[in-house]
Amino acid sequence: MLQFEDEAWMEGPSRTDLENRMQPRLTMVYWQGERFLLGKLLEHPEIMTQGETLEELEENLRDACLAIVLEDVPDGYQTKEVAL
Repeated sequence: MLQFEDEAWMEGPSRTDLENRMQPRLTMVYWQGERFLLGKLLEHPEIMTQGETLEELEENLRDACLAIVLEDVPDGYQTKEVAL
């Protein structure tokens, strides 16, 4: 078995790396609720969240999207770009 001094290459990309790779343009639908802005993604209506500001709402939608994508993925995962 090969031994490497630095085995970081075996780890999957960090959350920040994934966020940087996930750059599709999606459409946010949002409205003012009683206390917060509420929003969801038109292309993924099952993803809905809230925020006090538009920027916070966008960040929360990104986080929710990533959480759903990585929901059942174990540590040590790998990624590969594919053309669709």
